[in-house]
Amino acid sequence: MALMEKISSIQDLGILVRRKRIQKDWTLRQASEATGTSVTALSHLENGINLPGPDRLKKICETFSIGFPAALEVLRKLKNDRLNNRLKAI
Repeated sequence: MALMEKISSIQDLGILVRRKRIQKDWTLRQASEATGTSVTALSHLENGINLPGPDRLKKICETFSIGFPAALEVLRKLKNDRLNNRLKAI
């Protein structure tokens, strides 16, 4: 069962994923293999640069016992922010 951690931003989620990966004593490559996510995508997540899509995000959350609904909300907010920024540029 996933622990309820406060996740309100991509940075929070990235820090949590990194902490949980380190607790497992895994390298990024090992985490990549366990989650089916590229090393680059995991690195971007851990550094708050970008989020993977919902399917990959769910697998990452399952692997590291992170609450998926909170992570999905971060993804939704990020996509909305990006859309709003594109609309402002028009």
